Amino acid sequence: MFAHCARILMLVACAGCTDPPLDAVSDSGMASWTSDPGAVETTATMDVQDVTVSPPEVATDVTPDVAPADPWGPALAATVTVDGQLAVRGTYRGVEADLALDTGASGTTLAKWLAVDAGGGEGELRLGPITGTQQFSVQDLAEADAFLGVRIGALVGPDVLGLRPWVVFDWTTRSVHFPDALPPDPLMASWPFKLTNNIPVVDVDVGAAGTIKLIADTGSGVTVLTASIWQKLVAAAPKKPPERNGYVWKTLYGNTPAAVVRVPELALGSPKLTVSGSWAIVVPDESAFVKFLASLGLPKGFVGFPVYRRFRLAFSVKESRYVLLPKPSDPAPANEWTRVGLEVSWRPDGFPVEWVYKQTSAEAEGVVAGDRLVSIDAQAVAGQSLAAVRALLGGTPGETRVLGLTRAGKPVTATVQVEDLLPVQ
Repeated sequence: MFAHCARILMLVACAGCTDPPLDAVSDSGMASWTSDPGAVETTATMDVQDVTVSPPEVATDVTPDVAPADPWGPALAATVTVDGQLAVRGTYRGVEADLALDTGASGTTLAKWLAVDAGGGEGELRLGPITGTQQFSVQDLAEADAFLGVRIGALVGPDVLGLRPWVVFDWTTRSVHFPDALPPDPLMASWPFKLTNNIPVVDVDVGAAGTIKLIADTGSGVTVLTASIWQKLVAAAPKKPPERNGYVWKTLYGNTPAAVVRVPELALGSPKLTVSGSWAIVVPDESAFVKFLASLGLPKGFVGFPVYRRFRLAFSVKESRYVLLPKPSDPAPANEWTRVGLEVSWRPDGFPVEWVYKQTSAEAEGVVAGDRLVSIDAQAVAGQSLAAVRALLGGTPGETRVLGLTRAGKPVTATVQVEDLLPVQ
């Protein structure tokens, strides 16, 4: 979970769009959909053997162990992408694909490859208990794939997810549920949202900066705050929170230098649930994409994966709210920030270095954006997954990694250290 960008929303909202960019899919497409709550349900049968009891023993009832029905409804197994999105298997016009669930998209968008393979942008999409026919927006999602580490067939937005009363995301169990109603739980908090340009906007209490509005987007791999908000948080903190420069926020509106930070506290929902020590990126208030969001009446930031993963998160378009059920601990990915100080992506021609964090061993040893990673400790990375490559870059601070790179077609070797890039206070 290391390529932390809100690029899923950006691609859906902006790529190939005209005025206004976020209206890629009209609300009218929802009318042709149907929802079949039983589509993923199965019936379990159990054979009970005859029990023979010989005297003088007394026969007793034998009750087979039967797993109770899941109160959260039918579940689909999900994959957690490298960037933190939940993706499930589904079909479009009979062609199987991984479908990323993106509550912050303005509408469901098909990847160009899936539309081509399936023979067009209008047809039947099946996702768990949801099935129907619609004319979809079609875009090249290769740039998203590069950071997710998965070839995504579609970004499924609120226009489709809203066809069920509730869609429930669980990053810990790697599952998605589709209940008709939520089971009662005293720990739950309600988190209302308002759709602006078909995108959910929520209130978040950020302490010294007060309550601010942010886009609540399960398609965002990162929480995004503006520099003005962050400066207020830093001024109020008894000790300056950890911060690391060098991150690059990549959008269709250009690349924005950013910092990765530890946020002291965020409070969500009612009753308020507090998240301490999650991480976010901080971007300039005047960056091009922040201005673009403002021009559409949208907030200048996002709530993303580092916050959501701490909850079982329920989403309802009908009720215009999320519901949060806290997890007992943060299911943070292994070596999330104890690793070599660079980011790589997954491209058809290999693993390019996207950026190098400031004041790290990787920077000191001369690794630069545009280098291509060929090997780690003499182990070739060709053919490996993005998750596997990033796991090799993680470890215990102080360990070394020998990176085999190419730069302008010439081989380069760099011996770098694993570091704690963003300590937890």
